[in-house]
Order: sequence, then structure tokens, then C-alpha cells
Amino acid sequence: MFSTLHRSSFRHGGLTAGVVVAALALTGLMVPLAQGAESGETQTNLGCLPQDRLGGQNAIETSALVAAQAYPEGSENFLVASARNPVDALPAAALGWGPVLLTDGLNWDLHTLATLNTAYIVGGPGAVPTSAEMFFAEHGIEHQRIQGADRNQTAAAIADFWASTNGQPEYVYVTRNAGAGSPDAVAASGVRNGPILTFTNPASLHAAAAKIQSLKPQSGVVVLGGTSVVSDAEAQVLAGGLPWQRLSGQDRYETSWAIANWILQSKTRSHIYLSSGHALKDAMVAGAFNDGVILLTPPDGSGINEWARMMNADGITVVGGSGVVPDSTAQIAACGETAGITNSLVQGLLYPLGTDQACSTASWNAAESLG
Repeated sequence: MFSTLHRSSFRHGGLTAGVVVAALALTGLMVPLAQGAESGETQTNLGCLPQDRLGGQNAIETSALVAAQAYPEGSENFLVASARNPVDALPAAALGWGPVLLTDGLNWDLHTLATLNTAYIVGGPGAVPTSAEMFFAEHGIEHQRIQGADRNQTAAAIADFWASTNGQPEYVYVTRNAGAGSPDAVAASGVRNGPILTFTNPASLHAAAAKIQSLKPQSGVVVLGGTSVVSDAEAQVLAGGLPWQRLSGQDRYETSWAIANWILQSKTRSHIYLSSGHALKDAMVAGAFNDGVILLTPPDGSGINEWARMMNADGITVVGGSGVVPDSTAQIAACGETAGITNSLVQGLLYPLGTDQACSTASWNAAESLG
């Protein structure tokens, strides 16, 4: 079974000038979205989805902001992952135990830690140095390390923790985790009905297949990503005779939408946590939220608003600073791709049949300034 979703486009029909003005106003195009929102400050404009941002000066600060909002009264458990390259920890948020804090092993947000109890360090000392354990011991914070020999074995160790806490999973999710990490794994970090396993090469593929059999998922296996990520032949090896299905799109952005729609089946709220499709650390920490889904945005924000409205989203929270998700991208995500009025758009709306008398964007703005 395949769930493959694609972007669609809209065509503008013939409209009178008066209707155009009304349409632009109703869609918020004549009300520029405020830029540079402070963390947690909600912005709304006519025709735009409510939007706020959780973004610090770096990924470590962003993870602390997410922890404070996702668990305002604190959490019994929390996860600790490398701020440098947390490829080991990408499947960790699916545990649903608490927030994911990123660290360099040296700097800690003591205010955030004061609301948390037991730390689970994800990955070996090469990912999160032993100084983390020393820090927790000095401050009386219980801690335990979840690790394997590599990123895939760490994912298997996380899956064992998932099963020891939650019992038999409904599904096991699986994808390839190579290079800088798997965007599909972080997009799925909001799942709560099964762990996420990863593989990189034939040896780890067969190891993941064996782990799936030992976990005995009730409803089978869900492959994350298209056939260029996990081929059908690899999926069959992973499933080992169990039912399997695929969540995928044409790229990582559409795949995140397919995964979000899947997760929404078990959510009571449709809120979007929007992260860069390339800054995976921010998307990973966003998996701590239990009240929404993660969408990965392309640099220009295209497609996000349409997808959000199709999901009846109640708003968008950008996770990450403006250096990873620019204000212009966030604006387009909240208000739609027509947030910037171009010559071709204005002329197409005013003169659908074409004319050399069509006013330009500049003349439109000049006329508007005159009232």
C-alpha cells in the first residue's frame, strides 16, 4: 500500500478590479506579516494562519525553548542528544518520554533542567561526551545512556526502550539513515504507536529486519520515504512477511506531509510545527510535542500553506531561528505563496484576457498610495 502525496497549483480566473482588491484584502495580501517574531509570540493577519516561532541563537537554545513550551510543568524524563550532529538520536523523540535537549556536553540551561528529572543520553561518548554524565552526577540528576555501536544500533536500543515502556508496538517504522541523517525519520518523530528503526547498508538492513521480527508489530511495518530511500526489495526484506506500507512523496517535504497526515489520524489537534528540511536538529526536538505534527519546509516555503489548510491546521509554530527558517519563508507558510504580489499575478487578475494597458505592480502601489 502506498501513500504518495503531491503538490498542486491554483489557477486564477477572470475577476473585476473591485473583486481583485477585495480578494487581496481577504487573503491578507494587503496586510504584510510582521517580521522577526519573538519566541512564543503569536502573529495573525487577515487570511493568514496564526504563527509563532520557537527559535534561539542556536540549536541548543531552540531545544530549551521547545522543552519549556512542550512541557511547561516539567517532565519526569528527558532525552539528551548531540547538538553537533545528532544522527544517533533522530528516532529518539518517538519514545514520547519528554523533551529532547541538545548539548555540546559543556553548556546547559539550568533553568530548564530544574523542571526535569531523569536524563536519557542518546548516543555514545562520540556523540554526547562523558562530561554530560559528570554534570548530571554533580547536580543530582539521575541519568542513563542509550547507545549502540553506531547510529543504527542506537536506534535498535531506543526501540528496545520503547517496547519495555509501551509493550508491543502497533507498527514499526523504518527508513535509511545515511550521511547527515534522515529527514524522514525526524518528520516521523511525532509518532507514538511504534519505534523508528534505521539502516544504512545491507548488514544493518538485515539487523533491522531481525529487530522488527523481535518487536512483533501488531499491524506491520511502515516504510518512510520513497523508493530512492528504501527500495521495494529492501522493504520486503525488512517486513519479513509482515504487512507493510509506505509513506512517501516526491521529496522530503511531501514525505513529511504524508507522514503528518498519517499521524493526524491519532491526534486531537492539528497544529503544525514547521522546521527546515535541512536543519534536522530543530525538527528532531519538535518531535517532543504531543499536540501536532511536523512539516519540513523548503527554503521558499512553497506548498506549506496549502497543506496546512488541507489539514485544517489551527496554526503554525516555526521551530528554529530566522537563520534556518527565514521570516519570508514563515510568512509564505502562514499566508500562502501569493503573499508577494508580482506583476504577472496582478496583471492576470485584472486582465485575464491580456492587454497592453495592464498596470504594473509599481503603478498599482503608486495608485494605492494616493488612496
